Parts: sequence; structure tokens; C-alpha cells
Amino acid sequence: MRATGSKSKELVSPADGKTLADVPIATADGIDLAIASAANAFEHGPWPRTHPSERAALMTTFAEALERRMPLFRGFGPHRSAPPSLWQVGWHRSL
Repeated sequence: MRATGSKSKELVSPADGKTLADVPIATADGIDLAIASAANAFEHGPWPRTHPSERAALMTTFAEALERRMPLFRGFGPHRSAPPSLWQVGWHRSL
């Protein structure tokens, strides 16, 4: 879902002052729209009628795909808080 507002904020690395991204600023209307969209997708989508064992299999598949792609995420978080890379790439295991 795309942001509904027109304002954005520059995300700057405190380490070197370089611009990392230009991110949209959420609006109340945009948040309401996102919540309504998510509720509609949940209520009318397949997830509520999916058997728990099938849900578990889907979540396991998702976790495995995320695990394979962890190297792609290593560079995202340290710009803001500098957590150790091994901790950062393993955060999802605690979910």
C-alpha cells in the first residue's frame, strides 16, 4: 500500500551524515485506510479459514525464505542503532 500523504522525511545516517532514504510521513487518513484494508483482507481472505497445520507450514516456509535472505538485510539496521550483525540477522528466530 502506498502512502496517502505528500510529505516525506529524509532519513540520514548519524554515522556519516549521508542520506539513506526519503520516507513518506504517515497521515491519520492513510493509517485508517491501511487498517481498514488489512481488516478486510483478513476477514474476507483465506487465512481465517486455513487449517492451523497449513498456517504453520506457510509460516515455516516464510521463515525459511527470510533466513535465506538475511544477508540482504544486514546493512539496514546498523545505521540507526548499530546492533551486532549476528544479533541483527537472527532477530526473527525469537518470533
